[in-house]
Amino acid sequence: MNCIELILPPLPQFITIGHDIWKPGNVHNSRTFHIYDLLLVVKGTLYMTERDQAYSVGPGQFLVLEPGMAHFGHKACEEDTEIYWVHFTHPGVSRTRPLKELEWNRILQQGTDVDPAPREHSMFIPKYMNCDVSELIPVLQSMLQIQSLLNVGNAIQLHVYLMEFLSRLQKGLQRSLKITPSMKLSNRIKEYLAGHYTVPFQVQTMEQAFHFHIDYLTRCLKKHTGLTPLQYLHYLRMEEAKLLLVHSELKISAIAMEIGMENDNYFIRLFKKHTGFTPGEYRKRRQGSV
Repeated sequence: MNCIELILPPLPQFITIGHDIWKPGNVHNSRTFHIYDLLLVVKGTLYMTERDQAYSVGPGQFLVLEPGMAHFGHKACEEDTEIYWVHFTHPGVSRTRPLKELEWNRILQQGTDVDPAPREHSMFIPKYMNCDVSELIPVLQSMLQIQSLLNVGNAIQLHVYLMEFLSRLQKGLQRSLKITPSMKLSNRIKEYLAGHYTVPFQVQTMEQAFHFHIDYLTRCLKKHTGLTPLQYLHYLRMEEAKLLLVHSELKISAIAMEIGMENDNYFIRLFKKHTGFTPGEYRKRRQGSV
């Protein structure tokens, strides 16, 4: 299965939404849009071709037609066919990715109060997939109701609902993904590290716990999170250190000990590498803002 990856920011922008029941004999026009056209079929079958790929979009399925790609109905509807469509645009970068390549658990850097712009990340939309229409139709109905009574006071809500709709599609993607052995092992490694971040990291101890060589454990975790075991351990430690700096009065040396780091200077260097601040600077800035 292929997915459409939208690089954020910017967010997708709502254009319009529609709902109709096409009668037997109706066929989709041939055209090329420069926007995304998302089609959801509730009843019947919609026959669509995009470039050279033909789709039969049946009940509980949807198809996303992409900007700049010619599409047309290659066959007329054979029965009453109930469809919803949503048009939206995304001015940013997009690309197609196979579902099996997506790294749902990859760790992303958090934004800080000195960042001049939002940090980049991605949203993934299935190209063509079965879906649970009971999860999607309430959102679409709310959008239709707002659009029918559109005014200055409620227009922004259409953009909110669009993001909720796309978010539900992405969650459906995640649920459809088969749990592979490497994914299971990656989750076990994360649980192990979360339970041992307060003690010194020992490669031999970890190998004994999993009965695998550290090289294999590293490849497995990095495949799903983008981090090696030691990098993931540092991530956990720095997140805990942030909490202790803001919500406790412990000295820097005591916090280092609490998170399993006996060397104060190494802790300070590592914390600054992760956050851009020394622990003391971070505490001063955060305690002054809470």
